[in-house]
Amino acid sequence: MVHAVKIYPEYYEAVKNGSKPFEIRKNDRDYKVGDILALNEFSSDGAGNGKYTGRAIIAKISYVLTNSEFCKPGYVALGLMPCKITDSKTEASIFSIFGLPTKEFTEVTEK
Repeated sequence: MVHAVKIYPEYYEAVKNGSKPFEIRKNDRDYKVGDILALNEFSSDGAGNGKYTGRAIIAKISYVLTNSEFCKPGYVALGLMPCKITDSKTEASIFSIFGLPTKEFTEVTEK
């Protein structure tokens, strides 16, 4: 399952540079280990309006924490892992996200 979600610029940058290898999300999508998150950067004006910037990060969910001792009711902490997407016919890498060994996310930008 692929989950396309919004992410604010400050959190986007933290995921991209590797300092935030997790996401805290409302558990309204039945997130599961192995699912893919498409984190689409969204810039808000603070009044409920905003726009997508055209930047996105793709990450694989490696862990789902639902324990109420650590998460607010109805929320989850999602661990993010390296994700590599390839063309199945050529097995050539299309792009690599959170690529090893650099441990940095590579972003997808709208052209």
